[in-house]
Amino acid sequence: MKMSCTTGINKDSDGALVAATKRGDTQAFEELVLRHKQRVLAVAQRITNNREDAEDVAQESFHKAFLHLDAFQEKSRFSTWLTRIAMNEAFMLLRRRRGVFEVLPESPDDGMKSSSEAFVDQSPNPERQSIAWVRQFEQRYCFATSKNDLSKKRLRFSAPQLPP
Repeated sequence: MKMSCTTGINKDSDGALVAATKRGDTQAFEELVLRHKQRVLAVAQRITNNREDAEDVAQESFHKAFLHLDAFQEKSRFSTWLTRIAMNEAFMLLRRRRGVFEVLPESPDDGMKSSSEAFVDQSPNPERQSIAWVRQFEQRYCFATSKNDLSKKRLRFSAPQLPP
């Protein structure tokens, strides 16, 4: 297998490699993988905080990018599109894992009852917090705009506090 040096190739040639891959050139996609592997791994590791999970996310991201390359509209750079795929894959991995918990067998020796609740992530869901904040903001905004005597300055301060 021929390895090419990517240092002399400018980043704008990603478009040419994408076009070649769309025509069926698998070596062009291999070049795209070589160019972007480190960035995808870094993004995935930042989100998952786990090297093995990041490698799984990277592999799945490149697989999805290859399968859906025809859907890539080239309105943005390939690297941007691929990074977004990697981020979505990493978030999906975390969501799938969030509901998974381990139930330990109860043993009469330890004197403690095992409870599956101890293993469930009890922290607030950031997505639900954001949705609640948006709804609360919309309610206040709609109320405030229905009264013509409120100024924009007063409206600005009626927004709820962002979740931490």
